Amino acid sequence: MDLLQRRRELMDRLSAAGDPYLLQPFTINVTSAFTLAIARIGSSTTYPLTALSIKKNNGNWENGVWDSSNGVWLFGGEMFINANTGDTLQIKGNNAWGSSTNDGIIMYCGGGTCTLSGNINSLVCGDNFTTESTIPNYALSNVFSYSGYGFNNAYTDISNLRLPATNLGTSCYYSLFKDNTHITTAPELPATILANNCYQSMFSGCSYLTTAPILPATTLVTGCYYGMFARCTHLSYVKAMFLAIPNVFVTMNWLNGVASTGTFVKNSAATWTTTGANGVPNGWTIQYADS
Repeated sequence: MDLLQRRRELMDRLSAAGDPYLLQPFTINVTSAFTLAIARIGSSTTYPLTALSIKKNNGNWENGVWDSSNGVWLFGGEMFINANTGDTLQIKGNNAWGSSTNDGIIMYCGGGTCTLSGNINSLVCGDNFTTESTIPNYALSNVFSYSGYGFNNAYTDISNLRLPATNLGTSCYYSLFKDNTHITTAPELPATILANNCYQSMFSGCSYLTTAPILPATTLVTGCYYGMFARCTHLSYVKAMFLAIPNVFVTMNWLNGVASTGTFVKNSAATWTTTGANGVPNGWTIQYADS
């Protein structure tokens, strides 16, 4: 093990020790009672719902065999979880969940509210969520927002949700938080290795989002930021460190419909000059940073 690798591992341990949410599985904190439904969409059967593990409050992890007496059961290809105000639901899953943006799992509910916290990697990496740095292709596309089934407006706060992956797969966060009308801040996205369409429409329609997560990647790929913050009408601050826009589809409409004034922080070494919805919005002030 070389010195640089030792240093990186030490920094990772210190980071985790200082942030308990990195060590916590993906958690739904119920603030108003609802029945959460998790459905498998698409034709793939590679990852059935029984690959999910659920822990309710201080109970045991339920894996594969669901206990209706604990308010968790499978019916008609969907999983239902009764949750009362004050309950916590933790979820882990094994491996990836889809082979396209129309194939995977979705969450929805018919009412109620909650906050989200913990490490989102547990949804796809199971017990390895604290050490896994890669999110597979399509793994989390549409999970919270598919076709407006309702969960996208159930969660009111995601400030304690962590997205620590540094290596992203194709469309892995596609439309993840799309059309949420409650969140004002977003969790950081530390990824520096991007894949096609990885962030496409991720926060599209999050109309009360005011500040974008810092985007540290210096190299972009096709569609990675396509429509990422479109229709975020209150968004007024973006810091993005990319050096160039390799083709028109990379940032197409990524800041379409944001606030009329704001601040955009660019990499001081950036060579791109695109303005408008595909670059720096008209009317925004540009600042520069080295990192």
